[in-house]
Amino acid sequence: MNLVVISPFRPPVQGVGVYGERLAAELARRPEYERITILANRTDHDQRSTQSGNTSVRRIWRVNDPRSTWEIVRWIARERPDGVWINLSLGMFGARLLSAAAGLAISPALRALGIRTITTLHEVPDCSRWELLGLRYRPGTEFAVDLGLRAVLASNVVCVTLGTHRALLRDRYGAENVIHLPHGCLTDPDDLFTPPESQDVLAFGTFGPYKGLPILIEAFRRMATRHPGRRLIVAGVDHPRFPGYLGSVRREAAHVPGVDWRGYVPEAELQGILRSVALVVVPSTATTGSSSVVHRAGAAGRPVILSDLPEHRALIADHGLDVEFVPVGDMEALETSIEALLDDPAKRMRMGRQNLRQMSGLTMADTARRYAALLTQPPDFDSVSRAAVKERWSPLA
Repeated sequence: MNLVVISPFRPPVQGVGVYGERLAAELARRPEYERITILANRTDHDQRSTQSGNTSVRRIWRVNDPRSTWEIVRWIARERPDGVWINLSLGMFGARLLSAAAGLAISPALRALGIRTITTLHEVPDCSRWELLGLRYRPGTEFAVDLGLRAVLASNVVCVTLGTHRALLRDRYGAENVIHLPHGCLTDPDDLFTPPESQDVLAFGTFGPYKGLPILIEAFRRMATRHPGRRLIVAGVDHPRFPGYLGSVRREAAHVPGVDWRGYVPEAELQGILRSVALVVVPSTATTGSSSVVHRAGAAGRPVILSDLPEHRALIADHGLDVEFVPVGDMEALETSIEALLDDPAKRMRMGRQNLRQMSGLTMADTARRYAALLTQPPDFDSVSRAAVKERWSPLA
């Protein structure tokens, strides 16, 4: 079988592009696929097409270029692959409404060509929070989002990473072709032992104003006046919609001692950081989907402090993780929670063990097996979703 994957691709390594890269690599190892072609975005860093084993990367589309849809559909119509997987996020094709809408039209176009299409919808838009997320909201945006979601639902199968998103799409649009497949671990679960005396706190990922980093830095600063030996490690890069954001936060926080700014961190180095820290903090003030950071922290056996957002609650309910919630934007509550967990190594160990145990059946290999099944045969949507929920509790054969 020949499979086409539509996804952002390195460089840079960030956002849903990481998920696409990891899952495509696992699909390439499966016996069903003779060839996998990743239709990726052209970037300032790299515009070349590459080949490695049975996987090739062809850079044929650009962000914020409505013509990208035509280029993608034309290429697929010519090659006639056995299946297409679209790894889709809000604004993947651009923050401009026309570009974003054109990108969402890929699903019905491929369906009309008779090509089996699976779309993973990582985010379900909520127009009331678009400004928080850095997206442009204009009159008619809500109508356009509604049409865009209906276009995505033209795929043969739509996968969502939160159970609540499946219920929302079924209730709002009557969509019966939606299943819930958990996000899965970007790296295999690994018990990264941490000495109980570790006092380091980690925040990592892609950053923008809605990630709550200034709130975390202020909470840490207040706590550090009582515990000067503790460190806050900030690892990651700017979100594509907010170039220069991390630099501005770092300048504002230049007076805060104990903050270790790591910038972009390669995979191997991130595992080393996770091995050394006591806990991970995700203080977001808004989100529209699951959190790869929570999955990474859980797979490393780390305790997590999360802002109390509906999507975070849904994620924890789906996976049975042991986390601590704090009210959104409540700096004092965040300070108290961090200090209490750092002072209680036994509780951190219990939380970390629970998180590692719950993530053990959500490897990328497991996720790839589920996608391979969806790409080869029409599913019974209710039974597939039930099976995905059941399977997450134990490793798959």
